[in-house]
Amino acid sequence: TEEKIFQRQTHKKALSSCVVDEEQDVERHFSLGELKELFTLNENTTSDTHDRLKCRRCVNGHQVRCPPEGSDCTSDLSQWNHCAGKRGLRDMVLQSAWDAAVSFVFHHYSHEQQRGVT
Repeated sequence: TEEKIFQRQTHKKALSSCVVDEEQDVERHFSLGELKELFTLNENTTSDTHDRLKCRRCVNGHQVRCPPEGSDCTSDLSQWNHCAGKRGLRDMVLQSAWDAAVSFVFHHYSHEQQRGVT
């Protein structure tokens, strides 16, 4: 699924930074089991990625606190807005795609949207 592809890309980026940028040992950051899980589909959740982040800003799967001040689209994914329903989404494209193929969204607002400029 798309989510597993996303998770693999995320892990690939993290592995790259461990090995290339910081020259650290990959095994210290990812167990063999964690790497194997990248190829296992979990159909018992709306977002395996969100579950793995162990989000502290959600209650019963619903975001109740905004991302930290100063976070943006380059921030860690755990600092993005996210939702398991289209209610509250400002993006019309995401809203229209929701019923067809979307079950969970991580999103961030542009600087203009954060300031209220449209």
